[in-house]
Amino acid sequence: MATDRSRREPLRRTATCGLCEQAAARVRRRTGRTISAWPMDYSGVVSAAAIDRAGINVIDNAASLSNDGTIEVVGTSGRVAVRDRGPASGR
Repeated sequence: MATDRSRREPLRRTATCGLCEQAAARVRRRTGRTISAWPMDYSGVVSAAAIDRAGINVIDNAASLSNDGTIEVVGTSGRVAVRDRGPASGR
């Protein structure tokens, strides 16, 4: 089960900018969508694998539910936002 796996994953001080860019690149390769990842200066004690899974999940959702526009992954002060032009985005 995923929750059991996340409990065993080590926590390390990690820069989230690299993790979010890797997640964006993986979805970009798989979908062919334009995904921009803007610099994120936050680092924290996290499970890199859990952040990767969460990032891919949210970016994947944006890619599958949005129109053909660019998907933006933007981070500041420990927060990450995924912006798209999907039907739920209000645009």
